[in-house]
Parts: sequence; C-alpha cells; structure tokens
Amino acid sequence: MIAAGFALALAVLVPQMMPAAALAQNVGSSFGGFSGSSNEPIDIEADELEVLDGKKIAIFSGNVKAAQGKMTMRSKLLKVKYSGEQAGAANPDARKVSTDGKKKSGGSQITSIRAEGKVLIESGDDQTATSDWAVFDVIKQTVTLGGDVVLSQGGNVLRGDKLIIDLKTNRSRIVNLGDGSKRQRVRGLFMPKKSGAETGVKKTGAQ
Repeated sequence: MIAAGFALALAVLVPQMMPAAALAQNVGSSFGGFSGSSNEPIDIEADELEVLDGKKIAIFSGNVKAAQGKMTMRSKLLKVKYSGEQAGAANPDARKVSTDGKKKSGGSQITSIRAEGKVLIESGDDQTATSDWAVFDVIKQTVTLGGDVVLSQGGNVLRGDKLIIDLKTNRSRIVNLGDGSKRQRVRGLFMPKKSGAETGVKKTGAQ
C-alpha cells in the first residue's frame, strides 16, 4: 500500500516533552516525545507510505516530518513497527495504540519508531539533535541516536558517536565508539553567559 503526499495523525499515547534542563544533565526530558504516555497525537507527513502488514511495518519515505506537541523530527525515512491491526487504517479507532502493553480494541500498538537519513530532532526550546539514525523503543522507553551525533542548545554543543536516553530514569549518556587509538573522545563546547556589557547593558561608574 503506497500513498503519495501522505499526512497521518496517529492518536498515539506518547509523552509530551518535558521542559529541558541543563544540556548535559537532562537530555531525556527534552527528547521524551514519541514514547511513554500522553494524549498528544503524532502527526507524520511524507511523500510516500508503504505498509507491510504481514511484517507489521509502516515505512514513510521522502521528506518525512513527524511532530508531537513542540517536538519535531525530520528524516529521509521513518519505519514504524506495530502489533495488532494495520496502522493508519481507515477506521480511526485503528490508529489508537497503547504503550502499556495492552492493545486497544480494534487498534494497534506501536512498538518502535526508527528514523534514518539526516535525522534532525527539534525540541522547541532551542535544543536540537542531529544524527545518522534514531530509534524510539516504546516498550523499553529508550531513545538512541547514532552516527555523528551533535546535541546543541544555544551556543553549547556536545558531539559523540551515540546518544542513549533512558526515559524512565531520565538519564542520558553520550559515547564514542572504536578501540584503542582509533577511539575519539567525547567533545563538548559550553559558552559562558554574557556579561551585562556584552549584552548591550551600559554600566556607569562613579564620577
């Protein structure tokens, strides 16, 4: 099943993104979308959609944009794995899924979402992440970004090979792969806050 210019609003029970804290300390709270528990729908747009119902996979391709609340993810390809009935069926109830392991009557349960090809995730609070691929595991409540990961907020930047976020514990870690001398270190650039003079605030001294 292939549909051109496909736009789909999935009434998926996934979490709203929580406000972000420090870039290096609270990554999980900002990238908690598409997984967990929320009444916010996921709106997916793509040039084409192919549903392989025998394998329980829906493949969105071409200028893919997936949004939930303030969170937006863009990629070349998006693979949605599900259980139960066909995702995106004509019956609106078939688009309702649960992340608590209990399939809704007449519906389906999304188990994972994988984005591939120039992945860009924007959290709506000036925090962005780019990578070659990203996987949202609904069952395990984890988010993994891999391949040239760059996490930024304002002027602060973190770089690594893989970013792993545990949405249940809200813990995140960024690592570099490779062995021995070939393994590079995780790099971070943190910009200091601007002083009053730098932000255009004039200070007058004693005359």
